Amino acid sequence: MKDNKGKLIYFSQDIMADIEEERKDMLHKVEKELEEDYLKKELAYLNNAYEFIQEELERIDQEKEQIISKTIMDNRMKLLEKRNEYIQRMYTKAREGLQEYTKKETYLPYLLKLIKIGRDVLGEGKLVVYINSTDKEIAEKLAKSSGVEIIVESREVDLIGGCRVYNIDRKMVMDASFMRKLEEQRETFIHRCHLEIE
Repeated sequence: MKDNKGKLIYFSQDIMADIEEERKDMLHKVEKELEEDYLKKELAYLNNAYEFIQEELERIDQEKEQIISKTIMDNRMKLLEKRNEYIQRMYTKAREGLQEYTKKETYLPYLLKLIKIGRDVLGEGKLVVYINSTDKEIAEKLAKSSGVEIIVESREVDLIGGCRVYNIDRKMVMDASFMRKLEEQRETFIHRCHLEIE
């Protein structure tokens, strides 16, 4: 009986050792599965976090580019406005100066000189000279002194001063108006002062 009891204890201990071993294996397996599961979840979270960070960085870059583009466009518009304001101020000042010149005594001889130049440039044929509406008071003197037909432009056509000489027979024109010269000078001024906007 003692022998059986000892065998039973031995057998019981052997079973308990196997159960303990199996329990440790199961525990180790569960821990390993949990660790693998944890690593998979951690990797998934890291991937999600990485993708989120990349998306946010891309969004930030796009916003930054939009802000930079808007700032450049705003500055370009401000520069364009200032340039136009500056040019308009110069243009207005020059126009006023030309209008003042049309009131001086030297203006009539100047117009006669322009008509002579027009005759030389346009050659033989019937000449007709158009002058600004503000010069109508000197139209008769101009016609007598030059010997050509003088036509006063309507108020809608602003030459500022100077004249346009037409050769009717040859269908040619010489535009010596102050308006044309002022417009030419405006373009030259913009170019010389490097005020073009690219």
